[in-house]
Amino acid sequence: MSTPPDYAGFWLRVAASLIDTVWLCLIVYTLLALLVGPQAMLPDAPYTPLRFLVEWVLPIALVIGFWLFRSATPGKMLLKLKVVDAQTLGPVPMPRLLLRYAGYYVAAAPLALGLLWVGWDARKQGWHDKLAGTLVIRVPGTGVEPQPTTSTSNGAPAARHDDTAWPT
Repeated sequence: MSTPPDYAGFWLRVAASLIDTVWLCLIVYTLLALLVGPQAMLPDAPYTPLRFLVEWVLPIALVIGFWLFRSATPGKMLLKLKVVDAQTLGPVPMPRLLLRYAGYYVAAAPLALGLLWVGWDARKQGWHDKLAGTLVIRVPGTGVEPQPTTSTSNGAPAARHDDTAWPT
């Protein structure tokens, strides 16, 4: 029997999402400022088809493109994580990547319960992962695997930080 993959836990995935939010916002709002002008940042700026393309379509295309060609967004790559097929641990086909992205909306709708689910699930899957049959795992051999525990002076095993645990 092979060992299970090292699932990426809740807080690690939150960190990757925050990194992705930063780079996506930089791209989106820089493009809007260049294409529309600084007035695009004003709260009463008109919502145009160009703005829809830059604020919605472009981020969706970038995220799915990174999943398709790199198995990870820049945030996940930086933290040595990747999105894989839950059965084969290989690349995920495009239709399932589209389903995974759509699954974010399903997971976020009920007070983000489907995103928080990562903290409770044994395989650290959110609802979007379950819908698409995906896992987010740590990339093996990158030096970010959990380190073995060491003993304390009284011989008891030392506690190690576990980012896969639900926050307490």
